[in-house]
Amino acid sequence: MKRIVLIVIGILVTASCWAVEYSYVPLVREGVQWVNLWQCINPENETTDYCISAFEFRGTQEFNGNTYHKLYLSTIDKNIDVKAVADENEPVALMREDDEAIYAIMLQTVHGRYLNGDDMTEILAYDFKEPSNSFLCKYFNQQLLSTTEIMVDGVKSMKYEFSSQDVVEQVGYDGENTVLLPFKGGVTDGSSFGLAFVQKGSEIIYKGKCYADFLTFSNNNYSYVPLVREGVQWVNLYSMALKNYVRGYKVAEIVLEFDGVEIVDGVEYAKLVCRVNGNTSRGFSSCLMREKDKVVYLRMNQDCPEVILYDFNDMTRSWGYRGGSEIDVEFVLVDGKMRKKFKLSWVDVIEGIGANPYYYGDLTSGLMLEAPDDGSQYGLSHVIEHGDIVYEGCARIYDILWGSGDANGDGVVNGADVTVIYRLLLYDPDENPFVDDWPHTGLFGLHAADVNRDGYLNGADVTALYSRLLSNE
Repeated sequence: MKRIVLIVIGILVTASCWAVEYSYVPLVREGVQWVNLWQCINPENETTDYCISAFEFRGTQEFNGNTYHKLYLSTIDKNIDVKAVADENEPVALMREDDEAIYAIMLQTVHGRYLNGDDMTEILAYDFKEPSNSFLCKYFNQQLLSTTEIMVDGVKSMKYEFSSQDVVEQVGYDGENTVLLPFKGGVTDGSSFGLAFVQKGSEIIYKGKCYADFLTFSNNNYSYVPLVREGVQWVNLYSMALKNYVRGYKVAEIVLEFDGVEIVDGVEYAKLVCRVNGNTSRGFSSCLMREKDKVVYLRMNQDCPEVILYDFNDMTRSWGYRGGSEIDVEFVLVDGKMRKKFKLSWVDVIEGIGANPYYYGDLTSGLMLEAPDDGSQYGLSHVIEHGDIVYEGCARIYDILWGSGDANGDGVVNGADVTVIYRLLLYDPDENPFVDDWPHTGLFGLHAADVNRDGYLNGADVTALYSRLLSNE
């Protein structure tokens, strides 16, 4: 049998969060960023030097018979000329996790903080079974004050509060002069270094003790990223109800990007080109957009009137905005830059990205009043810039699933998936609402069932799945 490792990008929670059972989540994992704030008062001009940086695990390395994850530190923003952080091209540390214990080998200093020597000595950074054994807790002889359960990334996690810091599952240290790794705190140069927040994708899953200070510096120093720009690709996924397959693709990858300009009534617009499964869509290629003073304007074609797609100064002026919903604004890290994310009850809108709704919508859909009436659904998978994925949307999981054969979404490819594909082939949405009949994935379940990735679901996918099962037995 073949097992599929699924990277969970989003979880749709239908019950109370506190009904979720406790589940330990490893701290050492990729796809997560620990954003930190360093501050130091400059007595000469009474200003504050600062540096906002991020830790992130990327890749592994073998050492002394163990597999370690490499931890990198990158600078996001700073107001000082001197180099405030480590070499960004080399890992600052190696870390591994074994039975809820995390071991670390320090390789570089961070703002002058360094604990052990450069002899590749491994230390016990965290012990989540016995938190008092965690390095900084023992180093500073910390007393455990309380233990509580908190929600981190939709999962119950344990938080251990010590005298001057917290030790949190999935997060690590959170407190005065503490960072993800046990670099030495308590320095005497008047500087401080602490956790601002932990981010997964575009979601802040934990706010650290330095979060308020971070917001102050971000508001003062962040720069706006335009949405209308060339060199960026928005990759969306599209699914259509089975009875409508003759009208178009049942499963498709739709790529949007700006290419060229067009003049309408003396105004210059960028042309938004659409490619469906690699082919240019003529019917969509005339979509026109422009941007001025953080306001994005849209014409669906030359004859259509111009509308305000997004107003990043006042989101209530955006196309399709439904009144009565409070708009929360927070900073997120995208492609190494801090950007504002506007959180509405039904959609997120991010500067330079656009809308990221859960089951439908795309760059040009504004704030989507309702799902399309033809039974189809859209979802943003990811955004590509400089050849790299810089943002992952809510539909990213379905892009990963596409062609996997895991039609029932249980993480295993076996005969049960063949049965599900047959059910899909015989399915009549008029008799049974599709979303209610399909746990977790809605219409995007078609992506997993499209084993040969040709955009259609038919007998060829059953044959392809049988061949895959036989080749892996």
